Amino acid sequence: MKTKLLILSLALMVMGGVSAWADGRTAVQDETDISSASAENPVEVTSWFTDLNTIANNTTPSEWVASNNSISIQGKTSYTYFISGSTLSCYSVSSGTSAGTVSVTYSSVPKGMYRIKVCAATRYPNAADYVFGNTIKTVISTAIGGTSAATETIDNIPVYDGVNTLTFGVELAAGQSGSNKGAWACIKDIQVYYLGSETGAADYTALLGSEITAAQSVLDTFTGKIGTGVFQFNASTQYDALNSAISSANTIYEAGSVTESDYNTQSAALSSAKSALQAIAMTAPDESKYYILRSNWNNTYCLNLNWVNADNPTETGSNPTISTFDYGVKFKAVTGQNDQFYLVGIDGQYLGSNTTDNNVLTDKKIWKSTDERYTKWRVIPIAGGHFRLYNTYASRYLWTETASSVPTLKCSAHNYATNETSYWDITEQTTSSVSMNITSAGWATFVAPFAVAIPDGVTAYTIETDGETITKTPVSTTIPANTPVLLQGDAFGESKQFSGYSQAFWNGLPQVGNLVGTLAATTLTGDGTIYLLQKNGGKLGWYQLANNAEVTSTANRAYLKVPAAAGGEARQFMPLFGDSETTAIMSVNTEGITANDYYNLQGQRISNPKNGLYIVGGKKVVVK
Repeated sequence: MKTKLLILSLALMVMGGVSAWADGRTAVQDETDISSASAENPVEVTSWFTDLNTIANNTTPSEWVASNNSISIQGKTSYTYFISGSTLSCYSVSSGTSAGTVSVTYSSVPKGMYRIKVCAATRYPNAADYVFGNTIKTVISTAIGGTSAATETIDNIPVYDGVNTLTFGVELAAGQSGSNKGAWACIKDIQVYYLGSETGAADYTALLGSEITAAQSVLDTFTGKIGTGVFQFNASTQYDALNSAISSANTIYEAGSVTESDYNTQSAALSSAKSALQAIAMTAPDESKYYILRSNWNNTYCLNLNWVNADNPTETGSNPTISTFDYGVKFKAVTGQNDQFYLVGIDGQYLGSNTTDNNVLTDKKIWKSTDERYTKWRVIPIAGGHFRLYNTYASRYLWTETASSVPTLKCSAHNYATNETSYWDITEQTTSSVSMNITSAGWATFVAPFAVAIPDGVTAYTIETDGETITKTPVSTTIPANTPVLLQGDAFGESKQFSGYSQAFWNGLPQVGNLVGTLAATTLTGDGTIYLLQKNGGKLGWYQLANNAEVTSTANRAYLKVPAAAGGEARQFMPLFGDSETTAIMSVNTEGITANDYYNLQGQRISNPKNGLYIVGGKKVVVK
């Protein structure tokens, strides 16, 4: 397409009133007398255009069309950022670093010339942000946050016979560099005036150019998103058909002097191909399955166990940490929105984002919620098979903050729409398996990242200790996820296997009472507070891991974490026996263990030490 088309391509015009999200509106004409209308004597006809100024708080008007997924529009009924210090109703339009338009198209509009007035403000005034009517544009001259907003006028908008559509919209340029990234605008009080029926001859070349631009915008919306996978569009045939129709129409357009017949033929072909492609819905995920969100930026996973308080957007606590374990969420479709979903954790809570203020530069916290308003996420496929997640309430992208030693999740106000910190891989979560085994000792420790039914003949206990007594509390029926327990029962002939969807604790070391579970193989270093369940010389109990000694705790096991004041050299052994729920901790001397006893680096007492390194009286000793 030649350069002259690029001038028209800045405005999105959906001819025929068909879009990817909604049918075009029909202008409802009343008895307004327009016979004497002229540019000098305009007649207001805003009432013809139904719902043009209908603003519902934090709701995306279904009639408005976005040129791409990086731009959106929402109603705000108590917005204070448009005009500083004022609370008003307006539409808020936002875009990341990709330019785009949002617009609404009305069909069955009488032939003639029109004028549109709109109160508007933008982050980047007098630059490249516009309001437009059909192909006529007016730059937005007022900055957001000022003391007032200007009324912009879009004049001499032609509506031709045979076309009879009027499109009004907002165009935002790409966000600029620096700390103020992303593009924002607000509009309110949209007024439409009729200026008379004389329009001059229709410029079918220009009209076809606008049709091609609109069709290309639709094609671009699907580019990179065609495929048979989840969150893709299984529409390769329809995509290719629209691409072919654009190519054919472009050949006619570039020849110039498009006739009415050529325009009608090409317009019909473009409209049919657009409608066929737009009719294909995104392949939605199976709502009964869990999916993993893995950050493409730092290879960590989205986790919702450490969110701030539910349903409390003023919570000032920390954002959730990122996990090195895979934790699944379900994608529950938002009714009527084929690219929007609720993200539901295994715990039943929804992933949400707050909006404690209307400052467009403020990052928003991630938190769990049962309120669906805050928890709608648009899933946006991007190149490389990755995805971005956009919270429609907070108007922010989910991203991974890596400035701290522990990455956190936030909804960013800045330039993360095209940054890898906001790129996510989404894959179906598979169930994980764990093994449970009780040896001839009759006791074992256990932890799993999902709930496990207690086998017949086995009793599970949570453990608490103050350093003087050990209290065992029975667990009934089911061991909850991430709950380390002490098991008692007859020896298993072979390990029992369990599987489920992981709810792995973020650092892999969940603690309940004084038992700490190791979900994966973990190296432990003795510090006087770590005790391992062992049977040595016929004595079953908790053996202290000597200071600085290292041992690897295998996956799905647990150790006892004793308060530091109760640990140390004086209590190197805590016996475990009997059926009472409280067992006294006997000191090392009452067990006949002296300061001359030898322990290996695993904390095990050795009767006949051979060559090697041992712990004696709390000190390292080399035996030769």
